[in-house]
Amino acid sequence: ATLIAVDGLTPGRIEAANDRDFFHFVAPRQGSWTISTSSDIDTICRLTDSAGVQLAHNDDAGEANNCLMQADLSAGTRYFVEVRLFGRNAMGDYRLRLRAP
Repeated sequence: ATLIAVDGLTPGRIEAANDRDFFHFVAPRQGSWTISTSSDIDTICRLTDSAGVQLAHNDDAGEANNCLMQADLSAGTRYFVEVRLFGRNAMGDYRLRLRAP
C-alpha cells in the first residue's frame, strides 16, 4: 500500500480492468478526516482500519462522480484506503486527497 500525504494530493492510476489501488496512513491527530478523489473518471473508495473493518464507503458524493468520505479517526492509528473505478473495464488517473481535521 502506498503512503498517503496528509493535506496533499497523492496520484493514482487504475491501469487494468478490475484494478484496485491501496493506500495507508497513520492519523497524527483525532477528529473528522475527509478523504476524496479528483479525476475525470468515476471512483469508488473504501476506508478500513488495520483489522480490515470498513469505516466508510462512497461512490459519487464528490464532484464529477468522484468519491468523498468523512470519518472520525483516532490519533496514532493506521488506516487503509482502497480506490477502484465504477465499470469493469474503466481505467485512468486520479488524485487522492487526505484532509486532516
